[in-house]
Amino acid sequence: MGARHTLLLALIAASITFSGAFEQFEWRPAAASWARRLRAQRDRPQVPTPPPMRGDPPQPIPAAVTQPLKVAAVMDVSLADEEVVPSPDQLPRALGAPSPEDLRALKLINQRRAQHGAAPLSWDPQLAAGAKGYSKWCPLGHSGARGLGESMAWGGKDWAATVKGWYGGSRAFDWSNPGFNSTAADFAQMVWTTTAAVGCAVEGKCAGGPLYLCYYSPAGNVIGVDWEKHVLPERRDD
Repeated sequence: MGARHTLLLALIAASITFSGAFEQFEWRPAAASWARRLRAQRDRPQVPTPPPMRGDPPQPIPAAVTQPLKVAAVMDVSLADEEVVPSPDQLPRALGAPSPEDLRALKLINQRRAQHGAAPLSWDPQLAAGAKGYSKWCPLGHSGARGLGESMAWGGKDWAATVKGWYGGSRAFDWSNPGFNSTAADFAQMVWTTTAAVGCAVEGKCAGGPLYLCYYSPAGNVIGVDWEKHVLPERRDD
């Protein structure tokens, strides 16, 4: 065997030795580390995936309401020190044309607005759908929908009594220093000058009597604005 062949065989042997050493000191420890990670991932307890929900998510129905007519006021506390009302929350699909009872509620509210120089509201079927969707649970408190005004009353005889109750908050409104007052909040929302639309619903199956609910847009009772321009005093005929 010539010297050239001998040198070639020596180079091949060195290459094999180097490759074996590289595999031993570089790849095998890495492979062992990867194997440990795979085993740890395999042995980690798995959180079961909840089954898919069908239809609307269940919502708790509050306990029976036993109080007589009670007026609730709304204030979006997130609006504190803000002058811009946030974008309204998404509402359900709009209902059809308003019923005679809906139009009765709208007329009563607009009559009160006229007393304070506020433009009449239009009926918004999507606001009405939102009110209907929330009132069906006979809730004890406000929905907290952002960007919307909300007035609720329980146990009223009809819309006339309910709107009269909301408007009664005007007696607690401080005309010398206009601003938010929880007792007068439903009144202030009803006559808020920049509110343009309303949608209402009645749920008659609540244990404590009918639940009356109205959503307004844009919302009133906004802190940080000039209330003298948004809640006007009652007009007096000379």
